[in-house]
Formats: sequence, structure tokens, C-alpha cells
Amino acid sequence: MTALWIILGLFRRCLLWLLAFYWVAFVGFSIRYLVAGGPTAVVVWYRHISEAPFRWQWHWGTFLAGQVIVLAVTLALWMFGRRKPAVGD
Repeated sequence: MTALWIILGLFRRCLLWLLAFYWVAFVGFSIRYLVAGGPTAVVVWYRHISEAPFRWQWHWGTFLAGQVIVLAVTLALWMFGRRKPAVGD
């Protein structure tokens, strides 16, 4: 059972680091495109990254919902890792 918790902890930490790098890159590229080309360039980049794996009609609501889900997963992993173990564990 201890090995399972160690594996799950490593998986959680790796996923958290991966998502942290995602957010750093997302914010960094957003700022870069905003400075270089203005809001239009940012929207073009958002459309590019949201349509990369799929081909559907792009919509702000769908894009923002996806980003909120990724943010919620990131924060949940971070908060789960910060919780203190129960007494006796």
C-alpha cells in the first residue's frame, strides 16, 4: 500500500509540474503576442492552440471553459498536495 501512495504522489507531482509549466508558457506567450501584435494576435494564437488537436468552430466560451477546467485541475492538485496527513497515518 505504501508503494501505491508513493507512485500516486510522484504522479501527482509530475502532473503538477507539467501543468505549472503549461501555465507559465500560456501566460508568457499571451503577453508576448499582446506586446508584439496586440489583442488580435492573442486571439489568433488562442484559436491556433485550441484548434490544434481538433477541428471545430472556435468560440470564446468553449476556449475559456477549457482553460478554467485546466486551472481547476492545477489548483486541486496543488491543494491536495498541501493538505496535512491525518494523525496516525
